[in-house]
Amino acid sequence: MLSQTKVLVASTAVLYAKFLVTTTIQGSKRFVTGTRPPEDQLLKGVPATKTAFGFNAGGASSAAATEADLRWQRIVQNDLENIPLGLLVAWSAVHSGGSELVNIAAIGTFTAARVYHTYAFAKGLQPHRSRAWVLGTAGVLALALNIRRTSALVLHPPRALSMSTKAPRILCTDPIHPSGVDFLRNRGYVVDTTSLSPAELVDAIPAYDGLIVRSGTQVNREVLDAAEKLRVIGRAGTGVDNIDVVAATKKGILVMNTPFGNNVSAAEFTMGLLTSFNHSVISGVHGKTVGIVGLGRVGSEVSKRCQAFGMNVLGYDPLVSDAAAKACDIEPVTLEDLCARSDFITLHCPFTPTTKHLLNADRLQRCKDGVHIVNTSRHQLMDKDALLEALESGKVSGVALDMKPSSHPLYAHAKVSTTPHIGANTTEAQERISTKLASQLHHALTRSKFDNVLNAPNLDLLSQSARPPYYVLAEKLGSLHAQLLGPQQRIVKITIVAQGKDDKRQLLQAACRGLLRHLVESEVICDDVVSVLHARGINLVEHTQEDVDSSSSYSNLVQVTCHLDDGTSRALTGTVLMKSQLRLVQYDALRLDALLSGCMVFFSNDDRPGVLAAVTQVLASHAINIGAFGLGRTKDKDALGVLNLDDVPSEPALAALANVSELSNVRLVNLLDMPLEPRPSSSHSKLDSNQPKTKPRSVNFGSGPCKKHPDYALHKLPSRALGRSHRSALGKSILLEAIEKTKQLLALPPGYVCGIVPASDTGAFEMAMWNLLGPKPVDVVHWDAFGKGWLHDATSQLNLADVRDISAPYGYLPALSQVNKDHDVCFTWNGTTSGVRVPNADWIADDRTGLVLNDATSAAFAMDMPWDKIDVCTFSWQKVLGGEGGHGMLILSPRALDRLATFHPENRPMPKIFRLKDKHNEIMMDIFQGSTINTPSMLCVEDYVNALDWAAAQGGVPGLVRKSAANFKVLDEFVAKNNHWVEFLANDPTTRSTTSVCLVLKDTTKDQLKRMTQLLEQHDVAVDIGSYKDAPAGLRIWCGATVETADLEALVPWLEWAHAQVHAE
Repeated sequence: MLSQTKVLVASTAVLYAKFLVTTTIQGSKRFVTGTRPPEDQLLKGVPATKTAFGFNAGGASSAAATEADLRWQRIVQNDLENIPLGLLVAWSAVHSGGSELVNIAAIGTFTAARVYHTYAFAKGLQPHRSRAWVLGTAGVLALALNIRRTSALVLHPPRALSMSTKAPRILCTDPIHPSGVDFLRNRGYVVDTTSLSPAELVDAIPAYDGLIVRSGTQVNREVLDAAEKLRVIGRAGTGVDNIDVVAATKKGILVMNTPFGNNVSAAEFTMGLLTSFNHSVISGVHGKTVGIVGLGRVGSEVSKRCQAFGMNVLGYDPLVSDAAAKACDIEPVTLEDLCARSDFITLHCPFTPTTKHLLNADRLQRCKDGVHIVNTSRHQLMDKDALLEALESGKVSGVALDMKPSSHPLYAHAKVSTTPHIGANTTEAQERISTKLASQLHHALTRSKFDNVLNAPNLDLLSQSARPPYYVLAEKLGSLHAQLLGPQQRIVKITIVAQGKDDKRQLLQAACRGLLRHLVESEVICDDVVSVLHARGINLVEHTQEDVDSSSSYSNLVQVTCHLDDGTSRALTGTVLMKSQLRLVQYDALRLDALLSGCMVFFSNDDRPGVLAAVTQVLASHAINIGAFGLGRTKDKDALGVLNLDDVPSEPALAALANVSELSNVRLVNLLDMPLEPRPSSSHSKLDSNQPKTKPRSVNFGSGPCKKHPDYALHKLPSRALGRSHRSALGKSILLEAIEKTKQLLALPPGYVCGIVPASDTGAFEMAMWNLLGPKPVDVVHWDAFGKGWLHDATSQLNLADVRDISAPYGYLPALSQVNKDHDVCFTWNGTTSGVRVPNADWIADDRTGLVLNDATSAAFAMDMPWDKIDVCTFSWQKVLGGEGGHGMLILSPRALDRLATFHPENRPMPKIFRLKDKHNEIMMDIFQGSTINTPSMLCVEDYVNALDWAAAQGGVPGLVRKSAANFKVLDEFVAKNNHWVEFLANDPTTRSTTSVCLVLKDTTKDQLKRMTQLLEQHDVAVDIGSYKDAPAGLRIWCGATVETADLEALVPWLEWAHAQVHAE
């Protein structure tokens, strides 16, 4: 009864306090707590505060009212909504022992008094003295009398509420679809939507964590300098010309866009402009020729629609081959030919230093008389003065522009139609863009995911760590190529050479990503950028270290070469010094030493005195400081200069450099470097600070194919048999070497034979089943997916009449005692998909009459094999030794050979790759001497021999078993420590696999498990550790001997972190 009284008092106090606040506010009779403004008003720029809360200034000036409203909005967001919280805190106090009724009532009144006084101050109003006294004094007195009790009042709020963490604030200064605003507000963000002048934006930006813009807001250096806590800028759309990306990068502010939401909308709008020219001037578009500059996402959509209108389509794109263009019914041409032959020209390319003034006076003069031009991309692509002159002269009959008009007289010309960059403004497109951008900002601010980030190529943002230096080097060399590419040059092939580096494929990906950052309409977010270039017809080639200039003094080099359609090429070579300094050390054949970082200017010059003085004089006159200078020169007095500048030079500064008589080919290049440690935010969760600092050196914990051994290097493999026949003496000798080393390492008894057969372990085991099963009943003992597959083979493929199914569910071992010694037995020693193994072979009778067929693919070399109990053993190279897939090993005992020689299955189809006997039913023993049924990969054979040599160096099978046991111990201890949320799938400790370790997470859904594995992969911690598709949801972590114990020790804290992260989300 007393508790109910306390709650009643508290409730009454809260309601009365709220009533006092509401009725005392002067100048307003309407009060709606927390109501959002209608989105149509937001989009029109109506101040959010007045619309939301219904207050006016009570006679104050408009400026003061606006400021007061803004302050009031912050108060309401942070304080007023805590008035109901007073009741909840009071309830907590009651249940924790509480204090007197006056203290319970004071919780509500004290909170209300705080809001009341603050609002009155913000509005410049005179508080009602009696009400203020009631609210303030009652609350303070009660709390003071019970000061020892106040801790109880703050220690027991409901978990879902937080009274200390302020919600991150996001400012949206351009209209976006309300779906994105709703998305953010529903996740606790304070979102202010209003149009601000440049000065107002500078004043407002210090309070915000995120900024959303379209093309209307200019985010310049002044704005960024004022941004004290800004962490991310989101562009609702593609182009970021209105954002000073370089300045944002220097401050550690992420810039992201949403490039894939409006392709079709932009293409449709382009067609509307193209067909809208005055029909008294043109006779329609059918049969006319259109030249499309830029065949990316939008340009390719435009080409389809132009073809549907019956137009002839010409295309130019530096990253689309002739073959790829022709495949789309586009005639590939040079930029000059496109201008000369087109009735219509439409531009769909990004703005870069290379594409600036793409349509200049010279190209406009090449155009047909009366040409029509459409530009829905960027105004910088046109020389506006030259285009205006062409309009006046009649060379150009009409121009349609989708961009914000400036004061330039071009936009006022009678033959120019303009729209304010609304080409992608369909409702559907804007909703997609808005929601996508809101999601990206949310993930970036919570550090859970980073999509479409444009300015952090050097960082792994999830782990807040630098990417591997040679990956960054390759990316920058690709970016440098793109920015040095001439306006008429097209790339036909890209080659990469990595001396001293084995991961050329990753380096090629990085180089392609750097290239595409600058040569397509937007940031490339596709993981497989190589496929993007392949689709555009670009040939990509990886070379070996032998192709690097042997005269170089550097031991580790990455060289990226772009081959152009005119037969020329450019080769850029770089290295890494002191672990993190990226250097350009060769430009074609020219040796130099230049820092690959930040803002750079490249130029050619005559190698004579005074050139550098002229350059420094120009830069000094524009207040630009030189950070570093690199120079390469030839014996012919030709030189290449590279400047690293502290600031991006303005257009006048670049023009002044270009006018220096000694210089030519002046090119501006920006190689962005996000600071390694972006400033922390108050909104970071505790989980971020708990993120482990140490990562495994290798991310490969998958259960097949498995990790290569620690000493592995692809370039160390012999190439002696490449291009040679496997039937040659050399080929057979290497195959026999692999067989003999396998027998020696596994300690096979005399009389046992071993051969290399097709189709990995699956092929080897089915080969044994097809050749040996039939004379006796068969017991198929299985407890995972692959064992169950052997049962299906026996009953449905071989159609054996007498087959017993001895099975157990995932996590358990069947009753092995049921096996009949007079039956043939098929079983897996170690269930790769279940993590359950047989503890020993005691259940196999010594006096058996049946054959024992053992699938040991994840057990061979990792677990002791009692060969006297095994008649057939199969495994693949890709498991314990980390070899390559596609090849299997078949071991037969003398008993199995005897069965093979005497049993001839009738009416049983025998595929060629299963045949162990010739047409005379004689065993083809040469299979066990180095011959093979089909053609093996000799490179894979060399790889396997290399793994066998490594295994022997570890002490053979006993040494490998010890390594696996040590690895398993790490996970065993991890599970014991965290058994409240994780456990082994294997129920019996004696049956737990020491290679394919399967874990079940008790409180985690499939979606959360998927998110965990995504997090670990995104942070470059672990890949391929999800459970097998048919197994219970969980994790499967490979602990074979090729995995380093230290890597597993580094992995387990990440497992704990990822589990906590997904549950927090």
